Amino acid sequence: MTPKAQEILEYLMKEYLKAGYPNHNIWNFSPGSQENFVAFQELHARGYITPMGAGREKWLLTDEGAGSILRESPMSRQAEESLAELKELYVEKGFPNHMAWWFTPRPGQEAAFQELRARGYITLTGAGRERWQLTDYGQAEFANG
Repeated sequence: MTPKAQEILEYLMKEYLKAGYPNHNIWNFSPGSQENFVAFQELHARGYITPMGAGREKWLLTDEGAGSILRESPMSRQAEESLAELKELYVEKGFPNHMAWWFTPRPGQEAAFQELRARGYITLTGAGRERWQLTDYGQAEFANG
């Protein structure tokens, strides 16, 4: 990877974490200069980012790009605590069907829930997207220890 592409990838990582783990299918960014555009093309070729629309003015992280960022950054203490709390509650409830077991964050847990969503443990559900549930991955992690 060229130094410029690595620099941009590191910048995107910092900004993504600073933004609170937003949905990478919506969170977008722009190259800003021709030099950056060339590096964006490289990151696109490597599968980290993808353009929004034909104009290539706005870009998104791919699943691989978001995954790479998450692999490179440790889980926050708040997310670890929220995950442990959810696991304890899931076990306490007798391992309910994870597709029908819903929960909501307590005040102050919103950022941790966004991180857990980004890491693939939980997802928003319901018509108004007001309820959370475990993903298949989250359920498997809880069931396996």
